[in-house]
Parts: sequence; structure tokens; C-alpha cells
Amino acid sequence: MHVSIQTRRLKNGRTAYDVRLRTPQGKQYTKTLRTRKAAEAFEAEEGTARLYGTSIDPHGGQVLFERCADLWMAHRPALRPRTVQLYDYLLRHYIRPEFAAARIVDITPAWVRRWHANLSARPNIGPSTVSKCYRLLRTMFTTAVEDELIARNPCVLKGASVERHDERPVADVDQIAALADGVEPRYRAMLLLATWCSLRFGELAGLARADIDLSAAVVRVSRQLQELQDGQLVFGPPRPMPADARWRSLPTSSPRSRPTLTTMSTRRPTASSSPPRRGRRCAGAISTAASGSRPARRPGSVFSTSMT
Repeated sequence: MHVSIQTRRLKNGRTAYDVRLRTPQGKQYTKTLRTRKAAEAFEAEEGTARLYGTSIDPHGGQVLFERCADLWMAHRPALRPRTVQLYDYLLRHYIRPEFAAARIVDITPAWVRRWHANLSARPNIGPSTVSKCYRLLRTMFTTAVEDELIARNPCVLKGASVERHDERPVADVDQIAALADGVEPRYRAMLLLATWCSLRFGELAGLARADIDLSAAVVRVSRQLQELQDGQLVFGPPRPMPADARWRSLPTSSPRSRPTLTTMSTRRPTASSSPPRRGRRCAGAISTAASGSRPARRPGSVFSTSMT
């Protein structure tokens, strides 16, 4: 590491000490200090940081958060379209108004704590949204640390990124059976698979008939269906999961399942298992069907995962 300390006389008669260094990429930069002792201490700190690989770009922290956020989004082409829309919404409404014009090096833990407290106190924002905002901000600063733009992540609030939900009642076997009898036949397989296989709605809506293997009593999760803010329906990969979790076992002891799944699996293999009708919102299709049936679904309930 090339380092030099040069003495410079200022116009007011005082002496300044310029520590000249080069980044690992060969770019020269200068740090000016008032005393030689401080200059030598800075030189030693930089040398130690280089030795242990903890040095940072001296100009990296000058980047405005607005620019940092734009680059973070642009460098993640694998994000699902719905995730991109969510992040854009959080940034536009809750994060950029607070931090956009600030240099990332100037954003301190105290500033983040104050922003989080103000956001939590707003009556029109739920705790889940606040947690999502904080988690996104923390992830962006984690990347800035990894890119050696700043030394430390200012998002240090314990538990601020955790979303807490009230426990919801679980529909029992009899209620699931009643719902299966009451919904339209096109939604019956979706409801039963949600019960047995613990699949999310998007994963259920993304199933094709070829994903159901009755001989092996398994269902494959290979994609999910998402609805964007403009109502467009798009297929994408499922949420990250271990390879063995992409295959879910089907119960073999339920006589109710056999006719429904047999009918579904013998049709065109690439067809969707329960395609939402045009003009309906994707997430509301099964709920609309269930709430209009003779036993209505209990508000806030979830499907049991032990129906056999």
C-alpha cells in the first residue's frame, strides 16, 4: 500500500497534514488532518484495514441514497414482477421521501430509529408495512457495506424487521369437506390441495394438470401465478425452497380426493388446475367462490393441513 504524509502550510499560518493513499484499484485519494499524530494514526488504521480486508471506498459514502436505491433495484433482474412493484411502492411512499437527498454515509442509526418511530406512529400504516420498509432499507445498506461504500449498517433496531401476525383459527376437517362440496367444481381441487399440501395461493393457481402425479401420490410446485397492480396475471418461479420441498405428498386415504384429482389430471397436461376467470382478482377468486357457497368460509380462517 503506497502511503505518504505531506506537510502543507495553510493561508492562516497553520499547518495541515495530507495523507495520500491509493485504493486497491489504484485510484489516489487524500485525507487532510490537523496534526501529524492524527495523520500517522489514520495511516496506521488504513494499513490495518487493508491487511484484514475491512477497508472501504473513501468516496463511496458520498453517494446519495436515491442513486444507491436505483442501482440496488437495477442490479436485481431476478426479482419477481410483483416484488418489484412492492419495493417501488415502499421506496416511493415511505423511504425515498426521508432519505433520497442524503449521502449514505450521513444516514445514522439515530436517524433510522427516528424515521422508524415516525413511520410506526402514522395511523394509516400497518405494522406489517413498517416492517417491510425497514427490512428493505436494511437490505440495501447491507449491500452498501458489502460493496465497501460504508463501514457499518445504520439499521440496527432489534426486531424491527419481524412481521408479527395474530394467530388465525384453522378450519377443521368437516368445514373443509363442506367447502369442497359447496364450491364450484373448478375450485375443488385447489381447495383440497391447499388443505393437504400447505401451498400458497399463487402456487395453487400456478399448478398445471401435469404437476399432479396420482400414481406416485405427489404434486410438483414449479411456478406460481401473481397478479400485478394493473390486474395483469404473470407466471414466475415459486418462492425459494429446498429441492425436496418442491414435491408435496398427497393423502391416499381420502375417498373425496380421488374423483376430483383424477378428473383434473386426465385433461390437457399443460392446462391450469384452477384458472381464475377474466375480470376477477386472482387472490379473490377462491374466496368469492367459497363465500357464495352454502357453508360460508369463516373470516380469517386458514385451511387445515391434516385432512386425510
